[in-house]
Amino acid sequence: MELRFDHIIHYVDNLKNFKYPGEILKLSSGGKHHKFGTFNRLSFINENYIELLDVEDSEKLKKEAKTEEGRVAFATKIVQDNFKQGFKTMAFRTSDIEAIKQSLEEHHVETIGPVEMHRENKKGDKVKWKLLYIADPDYMVKPPFFIQWEDSEI
Repeated sequence: MELRFDHIIHYVDNLKNFKYPGEILKLSSGGKHHKFGTFNRLSFINENYIELLDVEDSEKLKKEAKTEEGRVAFATKIVQDNFKQGFKTMAFRTSDIEAIKQSLEEHHVETIGPVEMHRENKKGDKVKWKLLYIADPDYMVKPPFFIQWEDSEI
């Protein structure tokens, strides 16, 4: 069972007008997470990236944050932090998310997922993946989550 760092998520309010100073990070178009009412832009660093996330529909995000899955989801950390900008969480990539789930549960770590997700770009193309969350409700810092890309080779 192999895990690799995949990406970090950083909330930026008013992302549509955000410009990173200098040429240190080039921002690329990302897509929309319709389920959460969020959208993103990405800054790739080799095969990893920084995901800059913003909110289009705060009511949808607040509603999702109240669900069982939502209390641990990457995007709802924005609501849990009262919409304070900054680092929210990070993801580890795997090619076998079911094996990660099984291993965690064998160690008595409760999980939520795998959850099938997608984002859609301006052209309507979808990128698909699965997420697995650690379900511990008592954390002060949101634990990392696990991601398996649909077309990923780890």
